[in-house]
Amino acid sequence: MQEQRLKILEEYFLQDPTDPFNGYALAMEYASVNRPKAMSFLENLYYHHPDYLPTYYHLAQFYFDMDENKKAEEVYLKGIELAVKQGDHKAEKELKGAYQIFKDETEEW
Repeated sequence: MQEQRLKILEEYFLQDPTDPFNGYALAMEYASVNRPKAMSFLENLYYHHPDYLPTYYHLAQFYFDMDENKKAEEVYLKGIELAVKQGDHKAEKELKGAYQIFKDETEEW
């Protein structure tokens, strides 16, 4: 089933690689089976579609999982800033909550 979804999503991406949702959908699908590939799609979105807000939460979490805490913090903060700029209060709240958890878990005692 997942292979079918991946194939369909890859076709959508090939048809329109400029649509950020196509890359995001692939990243989310790859997240459980091929994390490096998922990361590649998320980083591509981050650099080439910086206004695509859904990227920030997941990319920051990927960086945190890889102990790339400086990058994770940067992405969280940029995502929060973008959510405020776009007036997306739900995304702002989610990013702030995730960022607080990140800070709590990385705080040195």
